[in-house]
Amino acid sequence: MTTSSAARREPETDDRVTTVVITHDGRSRLERSLARSSRPLIVVDNASTDGSPATARRIAPDARVIELVENAGAVARNIGARAARSPYVAFADDDSWWTPGSLSLAADVLDAHPSIGLVAARVLVGKDATPDPFCEVLARSPLPRPASQPGTTVLGFMACAVVVRRDALLEVGGFDSLVHIYGEEERVALDLAEAGHRLCYLDDVVVRHVPAPPSAKAARRRRLARNDVLTAVMRLPARTVARRVARHVREGRAGVLGVVDALTQLPGALAVRRPVGHDVEIQSRIVDLVDGPQAPDVPEPPPRRPTVPLPRGKQEMSPAPEGTVRPMATCSVCGNRYDRAFTITTADDETLVFDSFECAIHALAPRCAHCGCRVIGHGQQVGEQMFCCAHCAREATGAEVADRA
Repeated sequence: MTTSSAARREPETDDRVTTVVITHDGRSRLERSLARSSRPLIVVDNASTDGSPATARRIAPDARVIELVENAGAVARNIGARAARSPYVAFADDDSWWTPGSLSLAADVLDAHPSIGLVAARVLVGKDATPDPFCEVLARSPLPRPASQPGTTVLGFMACAVVVRRDALLEVGGFDSLVHIYGEEERVALDLAEAGHRLCYLDDVVVRHVPAPPSAKAARRRRLARNDVLTAVMRLPARTVARRVARHVREGRAGVLGVVDALTQLPGALAVRRPVGHDVEIQSRIVDLVDGPQAPDVPEPPPRRPTVPLPRGKQEMSPAPEGTVRPMATCSVCGNRYDRAFTITTADDETLVFDSFECAIHALAPRCAHCGCRVIGHGQQVGEQMFCCAHCAREATGAEVADRA
């Protein structure tokens, strides 16, 4: 099928999922995306001045178009979700659309697994459909996944590429006006997880995203830093807030200005502060440690100090000659610089640097296939699956195993 014939294909219709598209001065983008957008369809216009609502009505006369008198940012998605009458809502921006079959697949997964509250999709960017790097972050999420459920467990998503249970989203308050736009997903993800919903990434659910060439990158980085700090203030421990502030200050001018912007909004963030529980906070910390910042356009951390691979499984912790200063090495997991770091070379010949055994465990220890905890001891193995104890092995496989005395 050629590109032109694919563009003329009738949009997918699945009454279980309403597609909510938000736009602001996106007339030219809507010209390309709306004809491909799945139905039922709601378009929420964030106070455009370029005639976007009229364009939406012309291209998609069957869609409901909601015009806002001011730009509500991400909160426009809440308005669209409230207007929907389906159990699930798929979000899109004016420069993205869902590929045929994807929403039905997501709805099937949500129907079959009531514990899943959100399905994040794979995003193909540009005319050449290049996979978005953030999808790789989601695909290799370190969070535990129940053996009986699909996808990887995640604590983040792209708002233009997600299907969510409508009631679950509205019960946690949806997107908030304080963050407004850019990085608005994290607080929603934390609140959904805290409410007991599993968030998963499915590679077979696909969104096409054809954004305009990026502009004002410094302003975007500044906004991302601001919202990253504000989200931490609203939901995470003070130590996490401090780590994020320090990280953004190290990024340079845009990061510093973002932190200053966050400080001006601090009273509003503190007024709605509701820290997540221990389990979700630990998951958030693990994601932060393993993957680092999860927002686009954030500078990469400085390169790690080169290390010489050691014999497999060996550790490097040799004393420095007296009177010399040890070189500082950066931990591969938490990013801490430490003069007594050590390296471990895995069976795959990957050399990693750690500042503590705790970080080494987070990076290397296998996860129990039933409860998801790290297996530090010998554990129990049934077939190809590893379990932390006999109880988990029995619960997951029915195997007659017992812990050794």
